[in-house]
Amino acid sequence: MSARSIRHPDFVCKAGGILVLASTLKVGGGELVLSRLLLELQEQGLGLTLLTLKEAGPVGDELARQCTVISMGLRSTRSPSVLWHLLKVLRSGNYRLVYIQDHHDCLFWGRLAAALAGFIPTVSPVHNSAQGDLRAFRLYNRLLLGLSPNLVTLGPWQEEALRRRECLPEGFWQTIPNPVDLAPVGEQVNLKTAARERLVIGAVAALRPEKRHDLMLELVAVLGRSRPLELWLIGDGEMREILTKQCDALGISDSVHFLGRRDDVADLLPRLDLFLLTSSEEALPLCILEAIAAAVPVAATPRGAIPDLLAQGRRGLLFSGEDPSAWARQLDIYLANLPSPEELAAWGREIVAAHTPAKFTSSYLELLGYLGGER
Repeated sequence: MSARSIRHPDFVCKAGGILVLASTLKVGGGELVLSRLLLELQEQGLGLTLLTLKEAGPVGDELARQCTVISMGLRSTRSPSVLWHLLKVLRSGNYRLVYIQDHHDCLFWGRLAAALAGFIPTVSPVHNSAQGDLRAFRLYNRLLLGLSPNLVTLGPWQEEALRRRECLPEGFWQTIPNPVDLAPVGEQVNLKTAARERLVIGAVAALRPEKRHDLMLELVAVLGRSRPLELWLIGDGEMREILTKQCDALGISDSVHFLGRRDDVADLLPRLDLFLLTSSEEALPLCILEAIAAAVPVAATPRGAIPDLLAQGRRGLLFSGEDPSAWARQLDIYLANLPSPEELAAWGREIVAAHTPAKFTSSYLELLGYLGGER
């Protein structure tokens, strides 16, 4: 299929297949997982069209080289005209299925449009995304859940939330964990020098508010008073300028390196002494999966699936409280009692075996085939 990227609200998508709906695809773990999924599904012969309500975003632009990507280019998704445009797309395109990325505005308008267009089946993953235009849509989305009973959860903690908070029965979801696209480590492939003078800490996350890099920088500032260290921030985003100024204010600019978006994360991870994540919102973070797979010690806030991934603190440090100074004290204790290289390598192999890309793709193929009528 030839690449096609269009920005115009008055269009007709390619008929048939699956319509993938997103708000915008900025750089982040969830967006990278979606990108890999779409490319794999296309390789399997599924007809796909990606439609973004706003700009396509960096990940969407990259997908346009290999997939059909259409951007509506809307500045805001508050207007009911979004519904009219989506209805036009769905009615003209003869789609068998709508995959809705978990952006709150997309979930609302997508579910409503699919129902009005003749109850086209929809499926949507359950993450904790902050990419949507209206967080108020969360309430309305709950009211529309009955129109879209096909959810994809990432793990047991989400299933429990759906049972308790949303009072949904078991048939509303299927669990498909995120994949890890890394080779398993050996007994220990250690790229660190034996007696390195500086502690090298790394974080892989888009520079967005919910990732709380501000707290991470405060933590590093406190930790750096007692030992030489450097922090590698892998990822880019809207918070970069603010975080750069915070580094200046904290006096840690020489120790913090903004590496931007990188395609060689798999090569960088084994060079870290510690992987750090201080998010206020997470689901099943791809970066944590990859860090464990690379046999890197992990310290993180207990969000989403992170407590399960770190075995409730037995396979990594789960920060307690919200104070970076307290986190620094907890890290001092953890760094003095790190797991052995053999333990880290064994945990990494477990993660890789449980989160294979092949299992991820085949599970989605089965689900999408069933919902799209290929039974």
